[in-house]
Amino acid sequence: MARAAVLLLCAACARDGMLRIKEELPRADTVQVAALYLLAERGDRGTQEGADAVTAANFARLARLVRFVARRGARVIVTPEYGVIGGKVPRDSKRFLSTSLPAAPTPGPFWEERDPGIAPVLRDFARLGDEVDAYLVVHYLERVDDLYYPVSLAFDPGGRLLAAYRKRVLWPLTESDKASGSEPVSFDTPWGRFGMLVCSDAIGPVTWLDLKRKHDVDYFVCQSRWFPAPLTGRLAMSIVANATRRPVVWANERQFGLAGGAGIVRPWARDSVIRLGGRPGAVVANLRLPARLRAP
Repeated sequence: MARAAVLLLCAACARDGMLRIKEELPRADTVQVAALYLLAERGDRGTQEGADAVTAANFARLARLVRFVARRGARVIVTPEYGVIGGKVPRDSKRFLSTSLPAAPTPGPFWEERDPGIAPVLRDFARLGDEVDAYLVVHYLERVDDLYYPVSLAFDPGGRLLAAYRKRVLWPLTESDKASGSEPVSFDTPWGRFGMLVCSDAIGPVTWLDLKRKHDVDYFVCQSRWFPAPLTGRLAMSIVANATRRPVVWANERQFGLAGGAGIVRPWARDSVIRLGGRPGAVVANLRLPARLRAP
């Protein structure tokens, strides 16, 4: 199978703000996708003011990478699980780090939604997607009455909320106080359909096989914050890709230990996962379009 060459980039420390890149231009029969990785800022999230400061800082870091990869051709950009709200959410901070959500897809730009319960940082991401003309996948915490759902959000290039996916398989050690979703979700782009997974959704086959069967997806996106463990994120993504014969765009919140890094993982091919210490960065690659969308 022909493999698209990988574009690797990393951001140096914030002190000098330098970027290193080995560039490949997009091609007509491919879509360029990007998986971002970084260790999110935590900070004091025990007050609304502190939580807002943390999400603003993480938005700024992610936006810098989003703009960088988008300028070079990335059209679908995936950010890590908990990459905005700063990793695991303390029980007493959930109300400060959660949002209400309208039904997806929204009729117009997300920033025009009038619900005051929407987290301002999500409006910022919608504006960012519109600015860079790309699809953005962002992770947050949805609040519905007294329930909190880890949720993956897809914004389209016009700033609409295109899809909202509630994580179906919760990690019992860190998410016992959260609620789980029950339905698979995907979103359509001009280059094919992307199925949405979050972290432990990728461990067992039921979730991603159900998603592939019901939505006939062409690619998967998976947001995670893997810990060092025998079953690493790298292995889990390879299993999903190999079993479904679909590429996986994997964005990871952590980048140390056995599970660090992020990548674009192709079926039955050497993956492009990288691990670059504590520096934020991205993995970018050209993925071949499904046969129905290729030029004759």
